[in-house]
Amino acid sequence: MSTPYKRVRKHPSGKQTVTWIAVINVNNRRVKQKSFRRKSDAQHWYDKEIVKYRTNPDLTKQQNFTFEDLIVQFTEKHLDVIHDVTSDKYKILLRIHIEPFFRYMKLLDINTQVLFDFRRELSAKIENNKISPKYANDILFLVRLMLGKAVHRYKQLPTSPYDCDPFRVPKKSFQWWDDKDYIKQFLNAARVHRYYPAFVCAFETGMREQEICGLCKEDIDFKRGQIHVYRQWLAKKHRYAPCKHDIERWIDFDPDSSFGQILGKAVDSNPETEILFPTIGLQHIANSKLSDAFSKILKTTDLPRLTLHGCRHTFASWYMEELDDVYGLMRILGHANITTTHKYMHNSSRRKRQSLNLTGTVRSSVTSNSLPKSRFSVLND
Repeated sequence: MSTPYKRVRKHPSGKQTVTWIAVINVNNRRVKQKSFRRKSDAQHWYDKEIVKYRTNPDLTKQQNFTFEDLIVQFTEKHLDVIHDVTSDKYKILLRIHIEPFFRYMKLLDINTQVLFDFRRELSAKIENNKISPKYANDILFLVRLMLGKAVHRYKQLPTSPYDCDPFRVPKKSFQWWDDKDYIKQFLNAARVHRYYPAFVCAFETGMREQEICGLCKEDIDFKRGQIHVYRQWLAKKHRYAPCKHDIERWIDFDPDSSFGQILGKAVDSNPETEILFPTIGLQHIANSKLSDAFSKILKTTDLPRLTLHGCRHTFASWYMEELDDVYGLMRILGHANITTTHKYMHNSSRRKRQSLNLTGTVRSSVTSNSLPKSRFSVLND
């Protein structure tokens, strides 16, 4: 048996955090561990828990699961049921970064020191510019998720040893065009481009790139003035997939507006395919190719830097500045959590807005049985 020991952790800010770790070892094998702020609390927990293992020896009879066993369980019971995009991301992190380090380890042998060694390895990759801090945090999150499921779902561990601090991620500037003239100048430069309608759609609806690439003509309802968004195009897998978070939504537009006319021309063109924005070969365009086309056009102008995903930020920022309806924006963008939409709320008070003569808010229901009360357009003043 072991008694609590002190661990001192230095943070990048210069502060030090002292924690006391209480570990219960039986037959030279760790069966339980917990951290505390004070030594007295750690000692009290240790004295209380150790009695259980002395009075009930059966608690120490555990199967020696390996990390490979955990990967099998995690793949079958978690990766196969979550969203395809997230599943593919986790599989890449597992294969490249996590599995090579933990492959031959037993789960009971994974302790805080092993995890700190793993974190140190990630830190070296960051210093060598092989991965970014945000990417490293995604790896640590996946390790914590797997160990947590090994405890609560798969019963392969008595307690999770995870106790790693995330890496500090430098803040990136929020990219959006706060001048509508920038949008008009870009669209004028892209007017003769094949994907000009797709760029207009990005600014006017705030849709994700994969959702725009997956639009078909049947998704546009000119009678009701709605775009049905319920799937996205996965170029690498050459197939459709549900939208992010499996959220189906309808985005309103004015069929008589310039945007409505552009959509109408896109529907009437290329009658031999149902794809709304097809390639020259009448296939779905990959979102990476659409982003490259956007960047090439932007380089021909002297406009501020912006990515294709920045069109989504631009739409959302102008929506909050002019309508100040965070719940309406959440439904349009297809966010699963309102806290994700809150990052655009700073624009609701960025300027002292005068009355915009708006007759109502954007449609609050996502059912196709109700018509919108009003429609929002970035390009219309």
